[in-house]
Amino acid sequence: MGVNEPNTNILLYLLFAFYPNLMYRYSGNNRKEFFNNWMGVVLKNKVEVNMTKLTISVRNHIKLSDIANLLDSASRGASYWADSKKLGYDSYVKSILEQEEDLEIQDFEDSENNKPKTYILNLKKIKRGLTVMAKKEPLHFADFIKGDFDQTTGDIFLQYCLFGEVIYS
Repeated sequence: MGVNEPNTNILLYLLFAFYPNLMYRYSGNNRKEFFNNWMGVVLKNKVEVNMTKLTISVRNHIKLSDIANLLDSASRGASYWADSKKLGYDSYVKSILEQEEDLEIQDFEDSENNKPKTYILNLKKIKRGLTVMAKKEPLHFADFIKGDFDQTTGDIFLQYCLFGEVIYS
């Protein structure tokens, strides 16, 4: 597996930061050898290493109650561009998360002939929004996972759900 020097050192630092007892067993070239073996054996095909980046796949199990709390934050955080008040009510959020119905969100900023554009929010779009937020906004996603999120995180999450990108900031 070809790994260049800077990436090896960074990845080894991260690996040994999470598993400090390994640092005492492996030093110098042994660390590089260990790293290459560890990447090839333990993680198998889930890791792609090339000369410029390391890509890993991580699965998270997220409670629906945490998503409901994030949508509640979105109801306030997105209020400057969307009619998102319904996201603050448990009954609407529960019906979305249990796949019973879709929720219409009106975008006041994107209007045609003074009529707001309507977007649909459902569980599929929520999953997409979480995935895109994890990739494009890892700090906000980390705040969500830790339970330390705010209205800004909720707003960004809702935009990823509806648009696939952040349009308003």
